[in-house]
Amino acid sequence: MRKFSTLCTILAMLTLTAVFTSCTDEDQDIAYYLAGEWQGQLRAADDNRYDVTMYFDQENDNYYATHGYGYEIDRGWWGRHSRIGFDWAVRDGNIYINYYDGTRVVVDYDQLPHSYDPGTRFSGYFVDYRTGEELAEFYLVKTGARYARETEPVNEDE
Repeated sequence: MRKFSTLCTILAMLTLTAVFTSCTDEDQDIAYYLAGEWQGQLRAADDNRYDVTMYFDQENDNYYATHGYGYEIDRGWWGRHSRIGFDWAVRDGNIYINYYDGTRVVVDYDQLPHSYDPGTRFSGYFVDYRTGEELAEFYLVKTGARYARETEPVNEDE
């Protein structure tokens, strides 16, 4: 009986190790495919539409990092654009973006990046982290390689 109990404990430990390892691997895969330049459309909750470019860089240019920083450039139909920096992280299959203006969102995705290749599509919604309110809908296509950043991101309005 004691031997059976020991075997069950070992089996449980191996199972938990496999479960936790697979979650980490999934987060690393999502972060890896997310890194790079994305362009597309963003429709805000107030129905304003923007052309958007987003850059996601992994921390320390590390392929295994599940977090990093980047910036977003929004261009409205009126010709003005804004640029805002953010930090991002992937945890338990969820993508979290913390903008430098204090806005925090969870990305509720319809289509998850599944390839590093340009042309990969990524779509879904930005949801307010605190309230769960839908802030914007997005449709993005990967257009650039990893580490396409110009400089450290800053907030600016032009």
